[in-house]
Amino acid sequence: MQFNLNSFLIALSTALDYAEREIMHITTHHSKRCAYIVLRMGQELGMTKEECFDLCSLGLMHDNGITQAFLRQTFLEAGSPKNLPLLENLKEHCSIGEENIADFPFLTNPHNVILYHHEYLDGSGLYGKKGDDIPLMSQIICFADELDMHMDLLNITVDNLDELHAFIKERSGTLFREDICEAFFRLSSKISFWRDLRDDNIIFALKQYLPLFTVDIDPTHMLAITAVFSLIIDAKSNFTATHSNELMDKAAMMGEHFKWDTDKKIRFQMAANLHDVGKLAMPSEILEKEGPLTTDEFEQIKEHAYITHTILGSIEGFGDIHSWAAAHHERLDGSGYPFGLKDVELSFESRLLATLDMYQALTEDRPYREAMPHSEAIKLMRANTHEGLLDSHIVDAIDQVFGNKQVHTA
Repeated sequence: MQFNLNSFLIALSTALDYAEREIMHITTHHSKRCAYIVLRMGQELGMTKEECFDLCSLGLMHDNGITQAFLRQTFLEAGSPKNLPLLENLKEHCSIGEENIADFPFLTNPHNVILYHHEYLDGSGLYGKKGDDIPLMSQIICFADELDMHMDLLNITVDNLDELHAFIKERSGTLFREDICEAFFRLSSKISFWRDLRDDNIIFALKQYLPLFTVDIDPTHMLAITAVFSLIIDAKSNFTATHSNELMDKAAMMGEHFKWDTDKKIRFQMAANLHDVGKLAMPSEILEKEGPLTTDEFEQIKEHAYITHTILGSIEGFGDIHSWAAAHHERLDGSGYPFGLKDVELSFESRLLATLDMYQALTEDRPYREAMPHSEAIKLMRANTHEGLLDSHIVDAIDQVFGNKQVHTA
């Protein structure tokens, strides 16, 4: 399938920024600002278009392991200002992040860039790497990340630019390579550079400078990439730690049941992987609340489906994947969300994914109840068909496939 790398990465980085903002208590668009800075620096340092593209891609994804690392630890709470230095020094977010990008179709075969993006020239980083043992791309990302974490790049003025330059000069030759620092000094003299970093300009600026690359990628390879993002999405809560991944498996089984061709089955699985990407923008305290949600909390959680719609809708070539995933909370009588679509407006695939998502949710543990057995879940879903919410033929098919296989989710 034809895959537009640019639109995919920029769209998914929006989701990563949502999660990082809550977990680490940082400003909006952190990954995009880092990506823009490293892209411009790569160009300033004379890198090829392919190298610059990969550098920017890695800048967008440099902290992709944060949500999974956060889920595995027990000493931090989401949103605490104390999280920033502690998570930045958690080695696991680097190793998880490096593992996550193993299948991404980079153009220059970069190696260990995410793993070593917290290494300093003098060996004082997380892994103690020094000098040329640290990939150049890692050093550039480390430089940009350090600036955005410790300096207010959104509000640079003539008066405080000297403070920023002093911050860099103090670390030049010890933490950062001198040529990296000099490249940044040249960029920082341009007014346009600082305007591009602002929240309302950053996406346009990235698209303006990022070289355009579209690759022809095997569908199974693309499925593996979306599966990685499903792990990142599910790591938002202990109670959804396998939700999207298991939904993907069930989506494959339903595709087999309906005798879909390989391409359609894979695209349906991709929609399953990414259907909850909007949940990265949802507060953890709501996702993990043990009691019933208040009216305001429920209204807030409903936003995730619309955010999924906006993120996936900006990815070129994701038309049906976007429409199936965005409709996973729609109901046949128009009572669903985010658009209140009715039966005639919902494709069979959209209905199937929505019903399958309900089945998956019912048969897994949630903070307010234990997982239902298959028979109890189907009974509840049949009641929904009588109320005009779900497609009875799809519920029958799910009962046939998973009842026969005795599939239960713990």
